[in-house]
Order: sequence, then structure tokens, then C-alpha cells
Amino acid sequence: MRTNAELLSSSRSLLSGLWLPAIGAFLVIGILSSVGSGASFGVIPLLLAGPLGVGQSRYFLSIARGERPNFEVLFSGFHAFVRTLAIGLLLSLAVGIATLLLIIPGIIVGVGLSMAYYIANDQPELDAPDVLKASWELVWQGGHFWKVFGFLLLAALLTLLGLLCFGVGVLFTTPMVLVGQAALYDELRSSSMR
Repeated sequence: MRTNAELLSSSRSLLSGLWLPAIGAFLVIGILSSVGSGASFGVIPLLLAGPLGVGQSRYFLSIARGERPNFEVLFSGFHAFVRTLAIGLLLSLAVGIATLLLIIPGIIVGVGLSMAYYIANDQPELDAPDVLKASWELVWQGGHFWKVFGFLLLAALLTLLGLLCFGVGVLFTTPMVLVGQAALYDELRSSSMR
């Protein structure tokens, strides 16, 4: 299994020739995720989180697998709207409740469920609770929690570095992080199949 730094480094080469579409995809998801957040008191972004999260995961998972995804892939989560809505709501609820208990449980639950949207793409037969359960098992199986936690910590530092570059750097660091996380998911999945 590659190190987290290697996953992020390889994501740069996977994005070769795809930087502009990947940046555009990240911006579109970001804009749509924030639509109506003030007027709806956060309800609309909460309802869109699952479908947009599944679509974004599919888009960047395609890049991690060496494919050139179409822009429409970003909206693939809306094809099974009820399922992806339920996944997003359950994910938000689980992380939110755990974070209310204390920060540490919130981190543990967030890391454990961080692969849910990728699993939702690869296993469309699973319903929402089973997707979250599968993510939890994938992350904890074989001691992968610290690997995933380390990746997310490195991703946060890389994003912070992007923000320090007048915010413009995030346009480049975020696609790298998203492709790297998708590649991490594939490695965890391959490891669990052995």
C-alpha cells in the first residue's frame, strides 16, 4: 500500500491534462453545495449533500482509476436521489451527533464514514445504512483507521497551504486531495479483498 504522500503525489500525474475540468468540477460542486444556505437555514445544502457527494466521488474516482469522466458524472447522485439523500443525511447526522458528544468522537466517526460516498458508487445495491456500515468496516478493517486519519490530516494541511496562497492554491490542492482520497479508497478496497 502506498504512503499518503505517494497517493497525493500520484494524484498530480493522474490530473495531467484534466486540471481545468477537475477545477471546474470542484467549483461547481462548491457553488451548488452552498446554494440557498442562508435563506433555507442550511436545509437545502443538507438535502443536496448526499447526491452531490456521490457525484463528486464518482467523478474523482474515475480520474483515480485513469479514466476521463464526463462533466455529467457530477450529477449522477441524483439518479438515485432518495438513496443518496438518505446516505448524506445519515452521514451528517452520525458525524453531527458524535461531534456534539465531544470533538474526538466526531473525528472517529468522520474518519470511519469517510469512504461512504465511494462505496455508494461501487455498490449501488446497498441501502444507506449498509453503505455507512461498509465504510466503517473498510476503514477499521486491518487497522486502516490511522492510515485514513493520516491522509485526511495531510489533506487538511495541503488545503491550508492552498488557502495561504491567497486562496487560489485551493483550486489546485483540492482536486489533488479528492483524487488522492479516491485512490486511497481503491487501495483499501483492494487490501480488504485479499
